[in-house]
This record gives sequence, C-alpha cells and structure tokens, in this order.
Amino acid sequence: YMFVTPCDIFVENIQGQNSYTWSMKDFMSFHNRGQAESYPSYTQPTFPKINNPWVIKTPKGYSTLFIPPTNRLNDIVIMQGVVDTDHYLQPVNFPFVLREGFEGMIPAGTPYAQAIPIKRERWTHCITDLDYKKHRSQMQKLDAVFFDKYKRFVWNKKDYS
Repeated sequence: YMFVTPCDIFVENIQGQNSYTWSMKDFMSFHNRGQAESYPSYTQPTFPKINNPWVIKTPKGYSTLFIPPTNRLNDIVIMQGVVDTDHYLQPVNFPFVLREGFEGMIPAGTPYAQAIPIKRERWTHCITDLDYKKHRSQMQKLDAVFFDKYKRFVWNKKDYS
C-alpha cells in the first residue's frame, strides 16, 4: 500500500534551517529531535512529520512494516518502522528527512511511504550446505533464456484479496 502527499510541500533552507510550507490544515507537524537522536547525520533541530489521517487495522497476528517507497529516489525519506497494527488503533504518523541539499517543491501525489502487512510468527533458521545438484539444474533452466528468468521459472502469482 502506498501513501502519497495530498498537497504540495514547499521546502526552502533559510540560514541552515529547513522551512516548510503546505496548504492543508494539520497535514504536517514536527517531532522533537530527542525522539531520534541516533538518526544518522541529521542536523535539523526537529523532524518534520506527516500526520496520517487514517488508522491502519490489520488482522490479529499481523503488523505493518512502514518503509520509504521501494525502487524510487525520493526527496522525502520516512523513518522506517514496524507497528503492531492489530493492536494499535491510532494513526501512524511519518517523521521524515529530506534528501541532502533538497530545496523546492514536493508535488501533491508524491509517494512517500509504503505499508507492507507482515505476519508475526515464530520461526527458526538453520544453515546447511547448498544442494549443488538442484542448484545446477535451476541454473541450466535460467541460463537457457535471456529475459524474465525469475518470472518464468521461479515466481508464483500472489493473491492479496
């Protein structure tokens, strides 16, 4: 699931401090710097935060992973996190940082967060030797074609309805 900005956000740097302008009431607020002291190389006194108007509710046993949109180079980068959205019945807001040196307009409709429901379950892992016979067999199939190797030979269609 993708979250997009519902309005333009204008950013300018005034004497080393980022200044934000937006048109929608209550769309943004600011997080105290102390709530993320260890965030790498962030020098502003507060973190801007997009106030999400929705409560995300997942079935029992599911949490939600919130990340910046995958496969995009955005000017706005949210702080990632996992929230137990089966129990937390409040909007999850999105503190963010800007791409270094960014000034300008973030247009309405810009994807800024991706929500991925994940099932919480206990599991263990083990480290074993590679089954070279299966590995070679799969490599022979993959090497037989130029394009769409993974999709043609490995991928399975998912149903998230």
